[in-house]
Amino acid sequence: GREAGRGEERTASPLRRPAEAGAPLRRRTTRALSPFQPGKKGELVANADATAAGVTGSLGKGLVTGAGSSGDTAAGCEKAGGPGQAAANGAAYLTDALAEKGHLTSALAGAEDQPDYGNTADAVVALAAQGATDQAAKSLAWLQKNAADWASQSGPAAYAQLIFAAHATGADPRDFGGTDLVKQLGATGPAAAEKSDRAAQDEKKKDEESDSGLGVWWFVGVCLVAGIGIGFLISGRAKRQQP
Repeated sequence: GREAGRGEERTASPLRRPAEAGAPLRRRTTRALSPFQPGKKGELVANADATAAGVTGSLGKGLVTGAGSSGDTAAGCEKAGGPGQAAANGAAYLTDALAEKGHLTSALAGAEDQPDYGNTADAVVALAAQGATDQAAKSLAWLQKNAADWASQSGPAAYAQLIFAAHATGADPRDFGGTDLVKQLGATGPAAAEKSDRAAQDEKKKDEESDSGLGVWWFVGVCLVAGIGIGFLISGRAKRQQP
């Protein structure tokens, strides 16, 4: 009974690649690329955030990347013989997860499902890096339309994620659905120190006094040199006039 139970558990585990062709794509993701986590019903489901990181990491890229090319790797999930196919497997999972609504969903215990803006932005970066530009562009368009309020509430990290997504897809982060992400990110930092009018006037006065004093000393020096020259000239003439 125990052995049979173990066999059933192994068969039902999503870590095994199902043989049937019609199985959901998320259950065919490579286990080395996409760590799993418990779902609402206790089943194991792939972690989209880890998958996006795995795609960019398998490609040897980081968050600051541009559109790549899928090359000779298969578009769907296949046995990963190397990093390239592993990245393609992860990108296939992300494409499937984004296909219906254009965004990933955050499912927290006891709460209604909500759009997962941050992981969607990371997924856009991963898909663009892999060369899956069609789905990356669709999800980026969704972010451009819906992510502004989320970013303003979430702060600098959110703006950074959107900037990375825009950069990866060739979009303009300064015109992201009408929002200047770079300006908004800068605005989350400390305000630039501004001098008061009085302080600026005092500094200007000091500069003028300094310049004025320097001018006086130059004038004194010139006069001194001129006086010495005139003295030598008069002295020379006096000597020549002596018998």
